[in-house]
Amino acid sequence: MPVDNYRTSDSESSALNVTAQASVDASCLAAGSTGSMLAHDVVDMDSELLYWRGQYRVLVDRPGLRYSDYEPAVKLGLDAYMRSHGRGLREMEDDLIRCYKRVRGVSKLDWDEARPMVEAAWHRLEQRDRLRPRRSHHA
Repeated sequence: MPVDNYRTSDSESSALNVTAQASVDASCLAAGSTGSMLAHDVVDMDSELLYWRGQYRVLVDRPGLRYSDYEPAVKLGLDAYMRSHGRGLREMEDDLIRCYKRVRGVSKLDWDEARPMVEAAWHRLEQRDRLRPRRSHHA
């Protein structure tokens, strides 16, 4: 699916919870994955993107760049975490580099500049999942 699947109209955005179905590009990160996404990996993309819109310059602040230059890297990090299926970020790096080249669009960030954003978005979700209580499978 193209990156445009993340964009929503104002009426859709208030209740949007996005899973791997609204991914950067299903073929980018599908290699090496096993099984489907876990139920706890549901991400409110609007909340995440709003957070990163306010935080992106903390990690990579290059003059002349806008949030739109950083957004493909943020989305890739979120998507990569949701599709990781137990693989680590370092283990997925070759796939991430290849995928970033496909989805970066007109972003002025090269991979070395995008990497910290990908990692930060990944780690934010990873931390969220560590803090979230796990649901019991027993009735």
